[in-house]
Amino acid sequence: EKNGKGGALVYEKNGKGGALVYEKNGKGGALVYERNGKGGALVYEKNGKGGALVYEKNGKGGALVYEKNGKGGALVYEKNGKG
Repeated sequence: EKNGKGGALVYEKNGKGGALVYEKNGKGGALVYERNGKGGALVYEKNGKGGALVYEKNGKGGALVYEKNGKGGALVYEKNGKG
């Protein structure tokens, strides 16, 4: 589904995940999922809802921009523990 849904998916390259581009022009953008355990870099609904999400990069959370042009602004969620 290179031009329908998705783009380039390398899945379970080193165990789980690798490089995923998911619905680049529909929903989402670039997702690296579970690169070093859980999470990596996720751009989710860049032009719909959200912006850039790093999810559980070092445990839980990282940097989340959620609904950048809809509602909200910048959220850092549980970067080093909780909040």
